[in-house]
Amino acid sequence: MGIIKRRNLLRIAVPVLATCLALLAGATGPSSALAGGRADCWMTGGGSIFDVAYGGRVTHGFVVHCTPRNSDNLEVNDHVTGQSFHLDQLTSTTCIDDPAIDPNPPDATFDTFTGTGTGRCHGPGESGPGRDCTVRFTFTDGGERGGCVRDTALIEVSDANGVVFSVSGDVDCGNHQAHSQ
Repeated sequence: MGIIKRRNLLRIAVPVLATCLALLAGATGPSSALAGGRADCWMTGGGSIFDVAYGGRVTHGFVVHCTPRNSDNLEVNDHVTGQSFHLDQLTSTTCIDDPAIDPNPPDATFDTFTGTGTGRCHGPGESGPGRDCTVRFTFTDGGERGGCVRDTALIEVSDANGVVFSVSGDVDCGNHQAHSQ
């Protein structure tokens, strides 16, 4: 396995493991699982993910907090299928500092945000309020452009019939930014 694939695997595996440990420790419902003193921290950003295996581009934009708030927002548009997702509620979060990632500048106490939430999906030609969907995502802040580690995103949106779309990779034409108070 190449160094890039191993690095991407670790970026996904570490937050997933942290979430599993939090759940085993009894975390339930809306939470800031493993926020570790990061209650006042948040991540902002967006951009494109070009996933060759998936077959195209997915764009996203977000403001999410390590302790969920009513102002949390995530919009995802799948340019392959025409599906879109709008977050209504962030239901769980994990904010961690991966020692392999340096998000500076600005100085932040974490660099990896993993979350789940509920919201609405719309497909091409669909009108009305949309259908119930869930989202699972991991965003990393690899620092400002020019560094070796890039920002990454993993986004999976599902409805009652299963996965609507799932994409992962480096963020292109965009930026993720971790913030600490």
